[in-house]
Amino acid sequence: MFFRIKYLILALTLLNGYLYSSSTKIAKSDRNNFYNDDSVKIYVIKAEWHTAFLFEQNDSLIKQIPAFDELKNFNFVDIGWGDEEFFQNPSDDIYLGAKAILYPTPSVIRIAGMISKIESILRWVDYCVELTISKTQFIELCRFINESFKFDENDNLIITSKRPSGAVIFYKSKLKYHLFNTCNTWVGKGLEQIGFDIDTGGLITAEQLLDELMEIGKVLKVE
Repeated sequence: MFFRIKYLILALTLLNGYLYSSSTKIAKSDRNNFYNDDSVKIYVIKAEWHTAFLFEQNDSLIKQIPAFDELKNFNFVDIGWGDEEFFQNPSDDIYLGAKAILYPTPSVIRIAGMISKIESILRWVDYCVELTISKTQFIELCRFINESFKFDENDNLIITSKRPSGAVIFYKSKLKYHLFNTCNTWVGKGLEQIGFDIDTGGLITAEQLLDELMEIGKVLKVE
């Protein structure tokens, strides 16, 4: 009788775990979230003014986000979104900064290639949080990113500028940037779309984003 009760408890425990893992939302309180065996590591980084997603470069990533083909020889690529003028010409110009947040402005997507390993990248970022997601979530996140690009009449990506090194490229985005829709909001919305329980309604600053990330990921660095 004792063994029957023991096995019944075990079966109920396993069933509860299965039902929890089938939830469409990933609870913030569960730092060790359920993931498929076939998982992907991604990162969210902050450097100076902007936050971005960081991916390890590979053929699967290029297949999902064709813009990354321009940087296929790099080990890592980061992708962020921001005001078109300020993002491409970062400075201490108060006018540009104010213009970017006071009313809706055109925006761009910035991708940058890095030959460094993650350990080296950690040296220069302000913070970095590692997230482990399923392949399904990865594909959905890539879809979210792709939907942020603007295309021309021939369905081609629109490059607005390139750095001389060729390691940084800016693309036209169809989104509008403003005080309540910042690069931090964009990253949060991407994670929210793939199932993470993130409230993006009032998510504006990098610090607010970090608070959310600390609940769902592994902090590799924070200053």
